[in-house]
Amino acid sequence: MATGMQPAFISYSRDDSEFVRRLAEDLKAAGAAVWLDQLDIAPGQRWGHAIQDALANCPRLLVILSPASASSTNVDDEVSFALEEKKTVIPVLYRECKVPFRLRPLQHVDFRSDYARGLKELLRTVAAEPPREPGIPATRLAPDPTPRRASESKISTPKPRISAARTAGMALFLLTALNFFNFIDRYILPGVQPLVQREFGVNDAQLGLLTTVFFFTYMIVAPLTGWLGDRFPRRPLIVGGALLWSLATLFTAFVHSYQTLLIRHAMVGIGEATFSIFAPAMLSDFYPEADRNRILSIFYITIPLGGAFGYLTGGILGQRFGWRMPFYVAALPGVFIALAFYFFVREPQRGSADSLAPTFNRTTVSGLFRNPAFWTATLGLAMWTFAVGGISTWLPTFLVRFGSMSVAMAGTVAGGLTVVDGLLGTIFGGWLAHRWLRTNHRALYLISAWGSVLAIPAAALVFFGPPSVFILGATLAEFFLFLGTGPLNAAIVNSVAAPIRATAISLNLLVIHALGDAFSPHLIGRVSDASGLRTGLSITLIALAASGVILFSGARFAPRLAASKDSHT
Repeated sequence: MATGMQPAFISYSRDDSEFVRRLAEDLKAAGAAVWLDQLDIAPGQRWGHAIQDALANCPRLLVILSPASASSTNVDDEVSFALEEKKTVIPVLYRECKVPFRLRPLQHVDFRSDYARGLKELLRTVAAEPPREPGIPATRLAPDPTPRRASESKISTPKPRISAARTAGMALFLLTALNFFNFIDRYILPGVQPLVQREFGVNDAQLGLLTTVFFFTYMIVAPLTGWLGDRFPRRPLIVGGALLWSLATLFTAFVHSYQTLLIRHAMVGIGEATFSIFAPAMLSDFYPEADRNRILSIFYITIPLGGAFGYLTGGILGQRFGWRMPFYVAALPGVFIALAFYFFVREPQRGSADSLAPTFNRTTVSGLFRNPAFWTATLGLAMWTFAVGGISTWLPTFLVRFGSMSVAMAGTVAGGLTVVDGLLGTIFGGWLAHRWLRTNHRALYLISAWGSVLAIPAAALVFFGPPSVFILGATLAEFFLFLGTGPLNAAIVNSVAAPIRATAISLNLLVIHALGDAFSPHLIGRVSDASGLRTGLSITLIALAASGVILFSGARFAPRLAASKDSHT
């Protein structure tokens, strides 16, 4: 870059690439210091990381305004970051469009009718001294006419900032902590179901309907939150969702009827629908495709941990202090963690960690419906979710009825099995998929398929065997079920690119819950009322078989990752 000028990062939409490249070449030829990805990323550099570093280090941002850029998520993210960091933002009006509200107060450089005149004005602007007060647009300043010595004209080093990528560890820690309390809250109800049933005098079908209502609102809200997540910063949306579900959990204090309990569960479903969509999408922008299996295995290890603590908290505290007390305990930590996340984590640039080709099926909503890698992973996960949702909801009740256990003992056993098997299965499945992925790009699908298939005989041993084999069968079944937790979720986020990732995750959640645990607890309860709980739980074996078949079939659509040796053959 030329000395004596503040370097400027050019933010634009791909639709305007031809104009932007011409503009950057003309600016460089005139001696202006500008950075454009098309011209300044060296061979071998990771595209997303180079853009992120340049955006962090350039104290000026030229934003090219056009109809395409006005609706571009990446341009919006880059402008948001520049304004937050008090960088100088210079709007360049290329085509007639609706100028974003926050850019309207800034004087723009107009290229719509006269390119040469616009270029001349822009050259004067980028040659101007930077404003003394951060955030004032450079286009309002005139160049300093006072001659300066060469030593004084050198670019001062911009104030160093902590890159968004360097907050990845903090983001992973806080999002994992939030997910932990998310699943504690979700699994408290199964731990106290017999107590709720006794207080309100409801049957098994009505009890299962509580979980159904939760997931029904959860999946109805999901498409809207996905749309928001692809267009607005996700950090405040995550915090808002976490606060909503925490306050809804505290609302349990006012629940004194079955109908009010249904409303409470619906409110929690709305809050969780935001967090469950935005968190994995944000983590995917911190970590590249080959690392997402490991990262999401850590993030989703909270499913067994939170489920176990939910069972334990519900069973032990519920029996001693009443079924409402466990919900109070689970609510407050979520509030504090959400606030910590807001103050200590930066929003990453969308797509900064992606390296796979941005094909039509991966980057557009219409293409998503023709994306076989996404749909086979989603349908396989839906069948798995049907089984796991039904088993997790009814296992403590099953142990009370057929294992002669108290509510506290059943919660302790179910929680202990879930935490041990969940930890071992999730860690082993993530580790095995990570190693296998080096030689086989299909590993994420295959690990998940084998987990579903191997869980079938162990689960059947629990449902139809004598009480003496309950613990052994449940231990094996849960271990195999948790093998695919990280790999399958990584397969889903890898199947799409950043521009539609939140939308894809919301569609995934809609499908897996609509076909899975939104109605499996209620269906199992209905069959249980008619034919017994053993028969009701046996439905989950069919779902697991379907999950295995779908995932084995879908493995051939797995994207070829650079880290996999077979991707280069």
